[in-house]
Amino acid sequence: MNAPLHGLRGGLRTIDLFCGAGGWSEGLKQACNELDLPIQSHVCVNHDSFAISTHKANHPYAYHVQDSTDIVSPAEFGQRDIVIASPSCTHFSNARGAAPIHDQLRTPAGSVPSWIKRARPAFFCIENVKEFLDWGPLLKRAYKGKKKGTPDPRKKGKDFQEQIVQPIRALGYSVEWRILTCADYGDPTTRKRLFIVGRRDGKPVEWPEPTHQKGSTWVPARSIINFNNPTKLLRDRPKQLVPNTLKRIEAGIRKYWGPYAEQFLVVLRGTSDRQIQASPP
Repeated sequence: MNAPLHGLRGGLRTIDLFCGAGGWSEGLKQACNELDLPIQSHVCVNHDSFAISTHKANHPYAYHVQDSTDIVSPAEFGQRDIVIASPSCTHFSNARGAAPIHDQLRTPAGSVPSWIKRARPAFFCIENVKEFLDWGPLLKRAYKGKKKGTPDPRKKGKDFQEQIVQPIRALGYSVEWRILTCADYGDPTTRKRLFIVGRRDGKPVEWPEPTHQKGSTWVPARSIINFNNPTKLLRDRPKQLVPNTLKRIEAGIRKYWGPYAEQFLVVLRGTSDRQIQASPP
């Protein structure tokens, strides 16, 4: 970290936007500890009461604000050394299927540049699903099989550039992004995540080298799962899974269970008692 750190003498002044259970804050704290950079003030913002209460339990030292990032005034917290942000990914991720998207639920991501403008951090990092790169306007009417209210395929990435990248670069920051696989850095998941990193000292962003390799040092998820912990069966869920989710589960079983997959897959022609009983064993 060579950029000017405003609060370095008395400790870093940091902020976590859209804070959840506290994983982002924990990563920041551990990184600062490794670099021997104490955190003097850590502000955490989220509109959701459950998220705030969970974060408080995990990080009681932080100052918590329960409100939306596009309502709270960034000026209230002054200059910050580091800003981290994880805007809600629900309405960007492919995992949500093809259902129409509420654009209002994607706009809080656009509040990040205003926070960076006010906080003037030396560094910032935004984390999201990789589909965040495709953030663009929604269709106002159906187009080539795409429903009204779903992303316009002709304008992929337009909002990402115009609401995130361009406003931040206009503030004098270098902005780079990469899609990283969590397992390459020791996490027991192969999920891919987008990281957008910026600094304002004119120097290039430094990316960490992978610490783990597929097939040798990747950490399997089973190493952290407590298989003795009772869970609910899929069939006992109060709300049935949608067909596309079931297809993904089936694909996973076939991919990872190999010759044993057929022992756990049955044809289900409906969810009523009569249809379940009529399905093959």
